[in-house]
Amino acid sequence: MAGAGGSMAGAGGSMAGAGGATGGAGGSSGVRVSWDAPTTNDDDSCLTDLSGYRLYRGQASGSYGYVENLTVANVSCVDSGTSTSCGSVLRCSYDVSGLAPGDWYFTVTAYNQAGLQSNYATEVSISLP
Repeated sequence: MAGAGGSMAGAGGSMAGAGGATGGAGGSSGVRVSWDAPTTNDDDSCLTDLSGYRLYRGQASGSYGYVENLTVANVSCVDSGTSTSCGSVLRCSYDVSGLAPGDWYFTVTAYNQAGLQSNYATEVSISLP
């Protein structure tokens, strides 16, 4: 496990937002949710064992009825153009489909190989017609 502190820093501390709404069959829609991948553990050591993310969503702020466990291979990540002492910060995104019309709220956490989970990133929302 990376880091003597036994915990991970938040998944970028914030999310880029839920955007790029797309239409789906039967009145459902989809969105692309993006966030910055963490590079450090809570004790500021470099994160070397990131395993994946948990993407939470719900139709009320702070209340997430759905969670998707995403491995690193399940998300699309590109270099964000910024870096830390631990390396480049990656901007990751994931397409969520099958959303009913209405307000949707999203947040994400990261987890490592030991199963330790970060704090929640800042919540973002989108209103789907």
